[in-house]
Amino acid sequence: MSAPAPSSPRTPRSWRWLSAAYAMFRQKPVLICSALVFYFSLSSLIAALPVVGAILSMLLAPCLVVSLMNLILRPRPTVGDIFQPFRERLKPLIGLALVQMLCLLLAFSLLTLVDGSFVQALNQENALEALLKPENQLPTLLLLVLLTPILMAFWFAPLLVAWRQFSIAKALFFSFMTTLHNWRAVLGCFLLFGLSCFFALVLLVGLFATLNLALAQMLLVFIVVVAAALNFCLTCVIYQDFFPPPAPKHISELA
Repeated sequence: MSAPAPSSPRTPRSWRWLSAAYAMFRQKPVLICSALVFYFSLSSLIAALPVVGAILSMLLAPCLVVSLMNLILRPRPTVGDIFQPFRERLKPLIGLALVQMLCLLLAFSLLTLVDGSFVQALNQENALEALLKPENQLPTLLLLVLLTPILMAFWFAPLLVAWRQFSIAKALFFSFMTTLHNWRAVLGCFLLFGLSCFFALVLLVGLFATLNLALAQMLLVFIVVVAAALNFCLTCVIYQDFFPPPAPKHISELA
């Protein structure tokens, strides 16, 4: 796994992460975007299966994430890299997915006790509208409070389980505590990233919408795919910064 590109120590940490993520994406943009579209399509097809589709899609999600990360990080990814999480760490990754499902179930159960109608609205097509309604400010804030620690705990957990052979509990602990310890840099980085994506959408899509609506829609899809790919590259960069590979042992320690 290649380390993030070096930069001046005076450069803000969030900017160094973004620069390294862009450099990583620039090495193989077509492969990363194609793989992202393929994995998303595969996950959607699995979720569309009757009865067990949604559950099966969530169970396989950590394996698919690790597989995509392998493609991003390996200089020359192979078929073995694609199937590495399924072949070597399938059981703990599925166990991690089960824990995540239980945490989400608990979070939405608590939210249902506060405002059941809000949870029902989230399950419908007007979920975004429900989040933006002024009268739903309190349940939306509570949802954010409940989901934030879950996202922190599961952010790096699949990678730690697959690449470091951590147990599920150890991976969740280190992912949560490391993110908590560096929350300012993480928040600043994703605010900067989100604003960049927002301005790209507003400027480019708005410009092309006045010329050709179909072209603007295609550009919108393109920007969303590239933003998602950069987000995965950014996760790889931050993971390498938070969890650098252990230093090689001296030959005397190997004896």
